[in-house]
Amino acid sequence: MSSLGGQLDTSLFVLDPPQFITFEVNSAGPKEAILTLTNTSDNTLAYKVKISPRDKRNFIVQPSAAVVRRKAKIRFTITAPHVAHLLEQYKSEDADSNQQPQQQQRRPKTTKFLLQILHLPPSFFDAIKTQSEISASVEQEWRKIAGDRKRLSNTKLCARFVFPSRACLLYTSPSPRDRG
Repeated sequence: MSSLGGQLDTSLFVLDPPQFITFEVNSAGPKEAILTLTNTSDNTLAYKVKISPRDKRNFIVQPSAAVVRRKAKIRFTITAPHVAHLLEQYKSEDADSNQQPQQQQRRPKTTKFLLQILHLPPSFFDAIKTQSEISASVEQEWRKIAGDRKRLSNTKLCARFVFPSRACLLYTSPSPRDRG
């Protein structure tokens, strides 16, 4: 886990998985991966997940921002058209590697998500009663920290795509009946 810019103590939270959002891309259709953010402090945290404009049409993050008292699950989804593109790219790389194994394949640009975590002061909920007040107050806190990076942690998470194993596609072990 990399912390950029902020001085927030990362012992206030735990990410599972800590560095990668792993998607199993084994068939067409949208794919989902879950990141669990656990608040290990007595105070409340708020988070935002930012995606580059280039990747916004390929990924959906739900919820992309929230308040975390204990634990939150963040759902990352790859859209179906992007899954189709990844599978097509995987198949063409596989065909190219069979024909020209000595040539290096050009890798696509790595997709990264920026997870920003904000430490909210203990008095944050003292005067707040409704969900809309909470949302407005959290948004105000995000604007306030523009000059106060000590309350903010920036963590980059990389997307990792796991494709079906070629060995599994090419070889099936014999059943016990076939051995005997």
